[in-house]
Amino acid sequence: MYQHILAAVDATPISERVLDAATALATAFGATVHVVHIDESEAVYDRVVDLEDDTLARNQVAVAKDRLRASGVPATGEVVDGLDTDVPALILDTAHAHGADLVILGPHHRAGLARLLQPSVSDHVGRRADVALLLVR
Repeated sequence: MYQHILAAVDATPISERVLDAATALATAFGATVHVVHIDESEAVYDRVVDLEDDTLARNQVAVAKDRLRASGVPATGEVVDGLDTDVPALILDTAHAHGADLVILGPHHRAGLARLLQPSVSDHVGRRADVALLLVR
């Protein structure tokens, strides 16, 4: 059914469940998994401020790939840099670039004022996705 799964992870505990689901589905269907972490930055006046530690993001992707591979699942991964407002589009762009037929992600909620003004990342991805989407809670 699914051959290419995109697992979108972040620095929240829900990412463990995203990887659990990716492992189970990839094993069941003989699929490959591509892990992506969007390294968020924010535009503040005339500067771009990195909201996350790049080293931690790369390490999270490396650990996720190792975990999948240890379970017998072929896995690749990457960290994609982008503005916090572009995260949903970057997830979908990465899914398309890797031929994903399923995207798995958790309910990533924006912080601060953005929470009131913009939909959650998962809501935005769900509205625009043209591939299957699994939201893990």
